[in-house]
Amino acid sequence: MKVVLMQDLPFISANVPKLSSMKSKLLTIEEGRQYSNYGPTNTRFETHLRDQMFGGVGSCLTVCNATIGLMIAIKQAARVRANSSGSPRYALMPAFTFAAAAQAALWAGYTPLFCDIDPATWAACPQSERRLIEKYHDSIDVIVPYATFGYNIDLDHYENLHRLTGAGIVVDAAASLGSLNGEGSNFGTGFKHPIVYSMHATKPFGIGEGGVIYCADPDVISTLREMGNFGFGTPRSATMPGLNSKLTEVAALVALERLDDIEELSAHRQALADIYRQELPEFLFQPQQGQRRAYQFMPTLIPDELDYPRAQLQSDLSDLGIKTANYFSPHLMEQPYFANQCKSDELSVTNQISGKVISLPLWSDMTEELVREVALTIKKTINTRRLKSYSQKLSEKVVFGNSDFKNFEHFDFVIVGGGPAGLAPLLAAAKSGDLPKLLEKGLCLIERSSKVGAGRLGKYIITSDSSAATFLSCIQDCPVPELAELVSHPIAMEIASAGIDCIPLTLAASFMDLIGETLTKLINSYPSSLVLTDTELTNLRRREDGSWSVNIRLLRSEQTMTLNASAVLMSTGAIQSQERLCQEMVSGKPLLPVFGKKLVQSDDFLSHGIFDDTITGLENIEKPHVVIVGGSTSAMSCARHILRAFDERHIDGRITMLHRNELKVFYPSVEAASSEGYNEFNEDDICPLSGFVHRFGGFRFESRMLAKRLLGIGNEAPELRVTLYRLEGEPKADEEAWQIMENADLIVACLGYRPSAAIVLNSDDTIMPLQANDSSSPMVNDKCSIMDQNHEEIPGLFGIGLAAGFRPPPSMGGERSFNGQVNGLWLWQNDVGRMVAQRMIEHVSYGVLHAKNSHYRIESSLLH
Repeated sequence: MKVVLMQDLPFISANVPKLSSMKSKLLTIEEGRQYSNYGPTNTRFETHLRDQMFGGVGSCLTVCNATIGLMIAIKQAARVRANSSGSPRYALMPAFTFAAAAQAALWAGYTPLFCDIDPATWAACPQSERRLIEKYHDSIDVIVPYATFGYNIDLDHYENLHRLTGAGIVVDAAASLGSLNGEGSNFGTGFKHPIVYSMHATKPFGIGEGGVIYCADPDVISTLREMGNFGFGTPRSATMPGLNSKLTEVAALVALERLDDIEELSAHRQALADIYRQELPEFLFQPQQGQRRAYQFMPTLIPDELDYPRAQLQSDLSDLGIKTANYFSPHLMEQPYFANQCKSDELSVTNQISGKVISLPLWSDMTEELVREVALTIKKTINTRRLKSYSQKLSEKVVFGNSDFKNFEHFDFVIVGGGPAGLAPLLAAAKSGDLPKLLEKGLCLIERSSKVGAGRLGKYIITSDSSAATFLSCIQDCPVPELAELVSHPIAMEIASAGIDCIPLTLAASFMDLIGETLTKLINSYPSSLVLTDTELTNLRRREDGSWSVNIRLLRSEQTMTLNASAVLMSTGAIQSQERLCQEMVSGKPLLPVFGKKLVQSDDFLSHGIFDDTITGLENIEKPHVVIVGGSTSAMSCARHILRAFDERHIDGRITMLHRNELKVFYPSVEAASSEGYNEFNEDDICPLSGFVHRFGGFRFESRMLAKRLLGIGNEAPELRVTLYRLEGEPKADEEAWQIMENADLIVACLGYRPSAAIVLNSDDTIMPLQANDSSSPMVNDKCSIMDQNHEEIPGLFGIGLAAGFRPPPSMGGERSFNGQVNGLWLWQNDVGRMVAQRMIEHVSYGVLHAKNSHYRIESSLLH
């Protein structure tokens, strides 16, 4: 049997005449000039659609696709607030929906605020909506419910929410053209707020690409029509926000032809869905609501009692010719971009539904006999391929990636994150001789990607702020033979040739991948230790005995499991969230939403591809002006690469750097600084251990060279294309700085990173607030212990890496004046990494000693 999920191109199926037979129905361009900019065929389709499917009530507007439709509808419907308002602006929507809804909200200038879903309907949960409305009040400017999979959601509920809150309403009804409500009208008929339908090839009303916005209020559609026509009013001049959302005439003609078949096709799809319900009674389906559903496919949930992991079931069905899909898994808050940009309520039902949902084949030409055959095959597969329960899996030997067979229940040590920071304590332990001790006791390294090593290093265009020798120090004279022999590897030799100079991060990434591959083999060679790749942490839960439950998901199989650990090291990386740009004051005001169209954060800007695209956008601007907000190493790196790009592309541009703190330059000694006339330091700026000037706070390597030119130090030629502007008295308003940004063509925000911390739970499953929840506080103390909101160490929980906020104690040196965080690779792989490894070993030894007395308890004061 060969079954597909849906037709690849349903709009050219037998149900729709070929375009050649429709040619006579298209008006010529000359004839079309008497009509609106939307074209005569579009006008005919909008009129027929309104009359045929919405009973002549309201108005319709065609759009080139539903995502664009959502964008203009959200922009039009949202509550109007002053741009000067400091609070974020939210679009409330369910997390269980397609990415288009959240992307549309972000493009329209709103931050998605995700609610949970109802376990019966899979649509937005009213209780979750209420919780968010009570919490965020009038910061919610628009509510975007989703008619999940064509389900007839309660529109009266959203009319009541509109009256209650004043927020705009835009309904995402992508798959609902053809769904009938209880009165027999198409879903949405008579609703006075915009409803957006999709006509994509995969939808029940599929034409290839296109969308429709319906509203019972013709004035709303009139406004949206102007917005979709570049914001042109009368006369032909932009009077509002606009873009080009028009549907092509050819697509509109296909849509006209599709109208002739919609009733028959929708009824047929409903009949196919009814057969699935009858033949698969053990599966869980959405309840029937209204007179009819326009099924895009057949969504269902795999019951827990089947004990059949979804990925395995899908693989088994695929082998039999039945293709399935997962809508929507991962849900939006599980997708990296939205997780970093958006906020949400507690999403327990969303997590549950998303983890079990599966879409079965259903399309217009599918026969009832074929549906029964598919259902029969599914039942046979379940009966012959049931997997054992979760408790049985834990007692069996399980294969992860390329590692050996291993039993797992408990590890003394768990490291979450296999990037450079997560590997650093292992490399430090290797140099000190403690690595075998860690691996013999039992260590699990968890990494979300397919391999450990470089993490995100390779994505950046910049060079390292550590010397080549620093990278190699972790393997030179290492007592672990597998690591020591890497010094003769071609990658290591290429790095060695750079000597004390910096190296491209792409080369550093290759080296760290080599280290990661070696450590993976080494860890997996120990019977009690394991590397889990393609595995993500869902949360940590502190157990009553002081140990930790590490809850994970295996991404390849979507299997969820719990590991027990005595000590956990978090190295989960860092983020630059949009939310921070809405909250942090720069010259007395936040950068978002005012500068959203010309604002980019340094993490994105310095990435391969994005940098080139951004610079290309400046080429057509006469004398482009770039403003860099920040005075960090990232800010100086941005300036360096912009200047280099200006030279390579012959762009006559300039840069202004807005910085809060004094720009400082590193020197290896006081004498070296004095020889170049640099005297911007005092005794507090000199490291007592090394004698370095501005050891932690000063610019190094290529950033140092540019900083010297900007500050007029030594014999360096001045860089006249860059202007330094010191922001003083933040968050006091600085109108001159604000004017500089308003006149800029591009703004690069270099405001630093925040930790991408995991959810940590108490033993009663309540969330444990962390010190890092305060946007100005570090995640860890100077012993790398993660801190709770009371600034107390959390026993057995450690942190390391970018944005962890580590500030070294005096024993590690550094200038006394330095009050920032340290992220140097050398410190991670030496002093800091060695301290973390030793503290984890001591913690485990302490716990084992006292566990025998049956009153195992850890007091933070005993760990100092």
